[in-house]
Amino acid sequence: MSKQPFAQRRTLLKLGAVASAGLAAPFISRAQNKPIRIGMPTILSGRVAMLGQASSNAATLEVDKFNAAGGFNGRKIELVIRDSKGQPQEAARVARELVTSENCEILLDAEASSGAFAVHEVARDLGVLVMHSVSETSSLSADPKVRTPLGFRCARQGIHDAIVGGAYAAQIAKAKNLKRWMTFLYR
Repeated sequence: MSKQPFAQRRTLLKLGAVASAGLAAPFISRAQNKPIRIGMPTILSGRVAMLGQASSNAATLEVDKFNAAGGFNGRKIELVIRDSKGQPQEAARVARELVTSENCEILLDAEASSGAFAVHEVARDLGVLVMHSVSETSSLSADPKVRTPLGFRCARQGIHDAIVGGAYAAQIAKAKNLKRWMTFLYR
């Protein structure tokens, strides 16, 4: 099996994140010469720092490509990345600081689920656009008590993907009369 479909999905998610931010930005900030500041709270230290390091590296690469292509009508994106240390209270503090002190117009949340809820709450309180790029928790965008019209997720739906993928594999196995098969996960 090729790495291509997984790589294409990752690239699509990253491009979607940058494109969404670029499309939303004219409605959020009217200044034509200012860069579009996107705050990214993520885990850069502690036991799961690899999560934030991978997310921030991917976002930085995509922002660089977006900017090199001319930005959005000439406006560049400026990514402001901050460490939450994997602690929800720190994620909330960092998210609030990114908006109020760093003048970020959008939050690109790259937190694990507990931190994502904290960032989501801050974004809702401050009325800023937040895109959750890592958390698989569907209640961020589905639960009426939690969701906000300015918050959305682009992360995969973990358990649902597994169930649908398993059902699809079972249909194929039945149709082809397969008795044994295996799967691979590429990262």
